[in-house]
Amino acid sequence: MTPPGIPPWLFSPTLLAFTAVYFFQARKAGRYPALAFLVLLPYGFAVEYFNLRATHEYFYADMWFMLGTPPNWVPLAVCGSWAVLITLAMRTSDRLGLPWGQRPFVDGLIAVVFDLVADPVASRSRMVPSLAENCLASDAPLTGGLGVWTWCVLDTDPTWIGIPLPNYIFWFLVVFFASLGIRIGRRRFQAPERSGLTQLGILSVGVVLALVGVMSGLLAYNALLHERPFASAVVLVGILLIPGVILFRQWRFLRRDHPLDWLTLAMPVVALTGAMGFFLVLQIDAPEWPIWVVLLLACYAMSLALWFLPYSETLRDRLHSWVHNSETS
Repeated sequence: MTPPGIPPWLFSPTLLAFTAVYFFQARKAGRYPALAFLVLLPYGFAVEYFNLRATHEYFYADMWFMLGTPPNWVPLAVCGSWAVLITLAMRTSDRLGLPWGQRPFVDGLIAVVFDLVADPVASRSRMVPSLAENCLASDAPLTGGLGVWTWCVLDTDPTWIGIPLPNYIFWFLVVFFASLGIRIGRRRFQAPERSGLTQLGILSVGVVLALVGVMSGLLAYNALLHERPFASAVVLVGILLIPGVILFRQWRFLRRDHPLDWLTLAMPVVALTGAMGFFLVLQIDAPEWPIWVVLLLACYAMSLALWFLPYSETLRDRLHSWVHNSETS
């Protein structure tokens, strides 16, 4: 069955609007958060561009404001989405009160679980025998979702709802290293106390080193593990266990009583709920139902739980108050 597709005028303005909203929110938080948001825009482009050139595993549709030349071009909206996702994930782990060195691991977990829901809906997939050629020229059938980007999936690749598992390793590395670089600038170099130009310099060095970390991780994976079909599953489970253990061991000390911040929660709630709605209404990958529906719903619930974790005790108290008032009225 041919997947439904999505017009670019619907996807790009939505992400660009979120980018603008969260940049202005970062400005209100201070100069360092605003500059961090800005340097994440070219960082998002760089990780996408180098990954496109290095792997040939996916290609973006022709959308508004494309950066680069086809097939290795990147939508400006995707660069913005990286800045938004990393900023909001960092804000979430900051509010949990974790030790600062543990927060990048949790940021990576938040991003990966988010993409476990978003990617199968936003993208399409095409099975190919080799990545030597552009799979967009292939006449093999397309499966999957809305076609914002298209995955070229080898027959031997392990996948999650049609998405190659190494993609999620990439997501973890991108968010982990960016978060680590920004946090080191804030913590070790006291960047927020310095001049704007010095802050920009510290952040620029941080994201360049983050990019080196991401590319080194991908090159190491491709050199050592790419030919081993199930290595990606083992690596992914291993890196996600680290933040899982962190949250388990720190559970008693987590700050979960923050007032609800609906602006911070708006992007994940809208994106996750929209993705789940598209999946069900458009019956994406219907031949694989109901198993894939159950898997996606489980990740949807898990992702929302992570985003709402800093506010979970507040929600619990509101629920108890609502139940008590209902019983006494």
